[in-house]
Amino acid sequence: MKNLKRAILASLILAACCATGADAAGDFTADMTTDAGGSVFTGKLYVSKDKMRMEMPMAVTITRIDTKKVFILMPEQKMYMEQPFDPRKTVGAADKVPGETKREPLGEEPVGGVPADKYRISYTLNGETSAVIQWVDKKTGVALKTAAEDGSWQMELSNVKTGPLDGSLFEIPADYTALPSMPGMTDMQDEERAER
Repeated sequence: MKNLKRAILASLILAACCATGADAAGDFTADMTTDAGGSVFTGKLYVSKDKMRMEMPMAVTITRIDTKKVFILMPEQKMYMEQPFDPRKTVGAADKVPGETKREPLGEEPVGGVPADKYRISYTLNGETSAVIQWVDKKTGVALKTAAEDGSWQMELSNVKTGPLDGSLFEIPADYTALPSMPGMTDMQDEERAER
């Protein structure tokens, strides 16, 4: 349960990080590795404007920024849960991070051999000031890597491929059954912050 919560939190963070990349690159797919508090998750990422699908071994998460909803799909059980998506509670690497106060260029630094511009982004959220470091692909504009400055989490994309994606990737399959929301999921990010 805790690992599922961490994975969902990582997907919310990643959704904010990828929104601008989709605008810059159009639709794209990538392999992703996320380290959230020592829990490492790998998966496949699909991004199309304000929609994202993250496939991990334990679940598939569809984030719909357009409708402010997150769907957690459990393919083995053919079930899903719906959760709210609150962009004010995510920290990422869009054109402007929610609560962003400053964006400082830190030069160029490749990620996985891909040339990237590096930035330090300061933001204030719920009265707390923090920062993330972001590496943006110079060619596509996709955020290849985003990391909390305090080292509490990071995510990295590799094998980025641009091109049109099928819209059905971001929809719930017709044969899936809805489950009630998991208790405490809406306050999940606040709990994660408190653990740090």
